[in-house]
Amino acid sequence: MSDTIWVAIIVALSSSIPTIILAIINNKFQIKLKRFELSQTAKDKAVENYLEDIANSMLNNDWRSLLKYQKSVQVLLYYFPDLDIKLLNKTITDNKVEGVDKKLERVYPVIKQLSKSRKDL
Repeated sequence: MSDTIWVAIIVALSSSIPTIILAIINNKFQIKLKRFELSQTAKDKAVENYLEDIANSMLNNDWRSLLKYQKSVQVLLYYFPDLDIKLLNKTITDNKVEGVDKKLERVYPVIKQLSKSRKDL
C-alpha cells in the first residue's frame, strides 16, 4: 500500500476515536444523572407519603392508618437514615389526648429535619 492510503487510514481512525470516547463518557454521565433523578424522585415520594400518612393517622386514629404511617416511617428512614427516630415516634403518640394544633406542632420538627436533610444533598 502506498503512504497516502496509510495516512488516510490513520486520519480516519484518529478522528473517530475521540468521538467514540466522548460518547462513552457522555453516556456514563447521563446514566449517573438519571440514577440521581430517580433517587430524588423516590425521596420526594417517601416524604409525600409520610406527610399524607401522618395526617391520616392523626385524623382517623385507627389501626389501618397507623399501620400505613409505620410503613411510611420505615421508608423514610431508608432514604433519610439521619432522622431522629424518637422525634418520629413522638409525632404519633397520644393521638387522642391533644387537639389538631398540638398534633401539628409535633410534626414541625420532623419537617425541619427533613428539609435540612434535603438541603444537605
